[in-house]
Amino acid sequence: MAVTRPAKTFSQTERRRILLGAGALCLGILALAAFSCWNFSVLLADQARSHAVRLTHLSISKDLALRAWVSDIGGIYAPVTPGTPPNPWLPPKNRDFTLPDGITVTRINPAYAFRLVQERWMEASTGRGRLVSLKPIRPDNRADPWEAAALEELIRTGGEEKLSLEKTDGQERIRLIHALRAKQQCLTCHSAREHKEGDVLGGLSVSPPLEEMARMHDVLSGKITLVHLLFALLCMLGVVWFSVKLLRRIDQRDKAQNELQRLADDLEQRVDERTRQLHASEAHSLRLLNATSDGIIGVDTGGNISFANRAAQNMLGYAENELIGRNLHETLHPFCPDGSHNPRESCTLCRARLGSDEMRFTLESFLHKSGDIVLVSGSIAPILEENAATGSILAFHDVGEAYKSELWQRIIFDSAGEAFFIWDEKRKLQSCNAAAVKWLGASSKEEVLARIKEFQPTVQEDGTTTLQALEDIFSLCDQKGMVHTSWTCRHADGTLLPCEAVLVRLTSPLGLGYFASLHDLRKIRAYENILENERQLLSAVVKAAPSAMLICSGEDKARMFNPSAQRLAGLAAGEDCSGIWADYQAYRDFCAEARQGRPTVNAPMTIRRLDAPDGPLLETLTSVSPVNYRGNPALLIWLQDITELNAARLAAEASTRAKSDFLARMSHEIRTPMNAILGMTHLLLQTRVDDRQKHYLESTRQAARNLLGLLNDILDFSKIEADRMTMENEPFLLSEILENLADLLSFSAAGKGLELLFDVAPDVPYMLVGDKLRFSQVLTNLANNALKFTSHGSVTVSVRLLDKDAQQARLQVDVRDTGIGLTREQTGLLFQPFQQVDTSTTRRYGGTGLGLAICQRLVSMMGGRIWVESEAGAGSTFSFTAVFGLTDEAMADPAPPELRGRRVLLATGSAAARGVLERLLDGLNMTAHSVDSAAAALDAARAAQAEGAPFDLALVDQNLPEEDGQNCVAALGRLSGGALPRLLLVPAFNAGRRHETPGADRNTRVLSKPVWRASLHNAIVEALGLDRALIPVRGARDQDEPADMRSMAGAHILLAEDNEINQEVASNLLEALGMRVTLAKDGAEAVELCRRQPFDLIFMDIQMPVMDGLTATRRIRALPGVGPAFPPIIAMTAHAMSGDRERSLEAGMNDHITKPIDPQVLSLKLRLWLGRGGAQGGA
Repeated sequence: MAVTRPAKTFSQTERRRILLGAGALCLGILALAAFSCWNFSVLLADQARSHAVRLTHLSISKDLALRAWVSDIGGIYAPVTPGTPPNPWLPPKNRDFTLPDGITVTRINPAYAFRLVQERWMEASTGRGRLVSLKPIRPDNRADPWEAAALEELIRTGGEEKLSLEKTDGQERIRLIHALRAKQQCLTCHSAREHKEGDVLGGLSVSPPLEEMARMHDVLSGKITLVHLLFALLCMLGVVWFSVKLLRRIDQRDKAQNELQRLADDLEQRVDERTRQLHASEAHSLRLLNATSDGIIGVDTGGNISFANRAAQNMLGYAENELIGRNLHETLHPFCPDGSHNPRESCTLCRARLGSDEMRFTLESFLHKSGDIVLVSGSIAPILEENAATGSILAFHDVGEAYKSELWQRIIFDSAGEAFFIWDEKRKLQSCNAAAVKWLGASSKEEVLARIKEFQPTVQEDGTTTLQALEDIFSLCDQKGMVHTSWTCRHADGTLLPCEAVLVRLTSPLGLGYFASLHDLRKIRAYENILENERQLLSAVVKAAPSAMLICSGEDKARMFNPSAQRLAGLAAGEDCSGIWADYQAYRDFCAEARQGRPTVNAPMTIRRLDAPDGPLLETLTSVSPVNYRGNPALLIWLQDITELNAARLAAEASTRAKSDFLARMSHEIRTPMNAILGMTHLLLQTRVDDRQKHYLESTRQAARNLLGLLNDILDFSKIEADRMTMENEPFLLSEILENLADLLSFSAAGKGLELLFDVAPDVPYMLVGDKLRFSQVLTNLANNALKFTSHGSVTVSVRLLDKDAQQARLQVDVRDTGIGLTREQTGLLFQPFQQVDTSTTRRYGGTGLGLAICQRLVSMMGGRIWVESEAGAGSTFSFTAVFGLTDEAMADPAPPELRGRRVLLATGSAAARGVLERLLDGLNMTAHSVDSAAAALDAARAAQAEGAPFDLALVDQNLPEEDGQNCVAALGRLSGGALPRLLLVPAFNAGRRHETPGADRNTRVLSKPVWRASLHNAIVEALGLDRALIPVRGARDQDEPADMRSMAGAHILLAEDNEINQEVASNLLEALGMRVTLAKDGAEAVELCRRQPFDLIFMDIQMPVMDGLTATRRIRALPGVGPAFPPIIAMTAHAMSGDRERSLEAGMNDHITKPIDPQVLSLKLRLWLGRGGAQGGA
């Protein structure tokens, strides 16, 4: 809307301001004229005074000049005339003189001459002048007061004249007095007055009036004033004229400006109106552009985006300000619809933008801001102004969904399993899919379209001709829009194809058409036959099922049940079945759970027969689940009678308990003679026997041990079968388990010439939580088997970490051998109780076949699994996994930084050992250079020295091919001048021998095999002379454990054992170790002995007559002076069932030892418990 602006004219106030300004200017001119007149008057007055003073000076100057001239000549002679009478003050004789021509002249002296001139001047003017003196000769020369004061001042100051304005005789006059000084000529007349030259004789006083000058000043002032007034008047007239002229011009300008303003306002109003119309049109166009669902983009001549409507922004993910100014091709159209790069020179939109005609495109790809491709269709047209393109408009719409829909429709149409046909509005077949071609047996779609009549029989199944049936179906479809009917087609081979047809009328702006879907009924009819057979089979199964099945509507009405349900519960059709449940509320709860989608499976329920409510209750496993029965919700109930099964279970449990008790008793009875056999054999071997007797004894002990192993396997399997096997959960060192295994197997491996290797990954935790005995049992069993079935090569036990978290770790243990291996058939027989791969194996290697079965059960209890990988003749690998808990100190210490990058020469002939050692060295951050012979080791050492990078350490196996490892170590020492640290690897059973090598020095050390990370670390640290703490190993720990047996000699031991043979064996073993033994034949005697005297340690049998060991232990702990830890009480039992150890510890015992007693275990127990407190009994 135009804004009306006020006309640009001067207001009345502004006009008054102009008039006031003109008046002020006139007043200023008058004031300036008055000031100029006054100024000129003052100037004229000053000039008049100055002129009077100059005239006065001029007159005096003339008089003075005359007087000076007269004085210089002493006077003049002039004829006597009336104007020049003789000087009456001079004597005549000195005054008059007659010239020869008879003319009388009189002497005019200077003073008289001056007087005459003054008189003439005063007659001609109004001024007064005279000679004055302070001491006049003539009275008229007496000075008046002003003159006297002036002369005195001149005499005092030595001045020449004094000038002032004085008012005398009523007139303002100029008073000027000039001092007259005596000259040489004047002394003639004035000598009598005693004057000398230069004295002031008097003065020449002049006092002309200023009246005449004032009159001249007034006349001039009047004239000047008149001139100024005339000039001021002319100026004011000019100001008035200019003001009038200015006001006229201002009026004219105001009128012109008002007219221009009116025209400008009119034009501005028209422009505003036009602008409003344009803005309204633009806003309307913008609303239209933003309201349309098509994207519209404006592009300038440079190909940059100048506009984008809301639809374009939404489709492309950009805000308008993010698109404006950006290049259309680079931003939106860098790719083709197939995803390939779209060069600018071949871009259709770029070429169309540069053209002069509109171009339409059906499919292009635009790049969304997110990087996705937007498929569009639209057009691009140039914007022409005066036949020149100023830009272009791109209009497009998203066809991605339509394209995908069309593509999916094509895919569905072409890949559908049913036959599809399309007819046009004239009922002419236009298309069909691949399924239709295949279904009709045609070779192509074109064949179907051309021979459609041949693919239909002449008459349909109902007797109607095909042509008439088609006409009826199409007509009916025109009326209803869709028709379902049965139809028959004909295969190319002549086979009739019954089908179900659906015909749909298609309506579109392009015209009408028809779509038909034909579903082959041959498969459906075949399926119907199959379903009917299945239904009959299911019905037969339900009827023959031994479990009761019934379907109840609600909770109580039996709608359907099988014969087993009728026999079990005495049901009748439609009968209320609520009476069969002994606990009806529990049944209702199961029904409620089932309706909420939580079916009950095999819940123990007790029921009764409806036809015998007072009869015995029946125990069942009840399952309740929701079903739909004939369109209504119902409950399917299965009842399995387990009354007899429970009775059998109770009988089996009783049998198991009896078997366990039998095994416990048998274990005790068998271990008692086993204890005697092993103990007596051990004691006999401690005596002096010949080699033949020693062989007999060793064979007897080995047979007894085999029998004990068999007994242990049977007992373990029995415990597992009885579900009485429990797992401990205590921290233990993995290295301790592996080292114990190495100690157990090293001698056997060395005896067979086998390499026994242990490969533990560096990331395996060294501290674990679990059952170390069972873990060790599995390891021992698998390793023993590997040694048993391997005659050459090596046995490797490797441990690696599979995964872990903060609480637990899962390990995998592999026991790999190079033995006889297994075939695929043989591996299938493993892990089965009492199974061997074949009878020959049993005869050759022995065994019960229980070991692997027990291992499988134990591994399963440890949360893992066990398996085997084997090939006949190539060895076997038994692997198992287990889950262990972790402690806060589970991980081993990191390798010392001083070892990082150290180069090690590794020489060993065993590839397996080489791999293990390389991994150990890598775990210590050292670099291994491996060779397989002594010669190769020496060559590598020489090459390293030649390159200036010798090895830091040599690790040499004693068993090298071709040459002994000791000689290789000596040669390496000589080659390095003894500077190379060397480690010689020797078997464990040979580690204690002294290895003398030629050239051996302090840089050669012996390291026993198998090699552990800690022992290798310590050996390398010592060999290199590093200042690092050593890792404690088992040998060092043993030094800190129980004291040596010699320090415990004489300890007093109480042995409570009822069997005389066991008494003899145990007492002899203890006495052989230096102990003093007191025997008790039952628990009561043991208590009485403890009441009488103290003992350092008590061995207490569990099963004894009169009083058992548990009761005896409780009573001993209750005696005065007996604490919970002293004396230590160690249980002795043949029981191996679960709970034995727990019961003994609960009774107050401190430890547990099983019979038959192993002398090594016995020695360990003594050192353990006697070493803690020392022998207190005394010898």
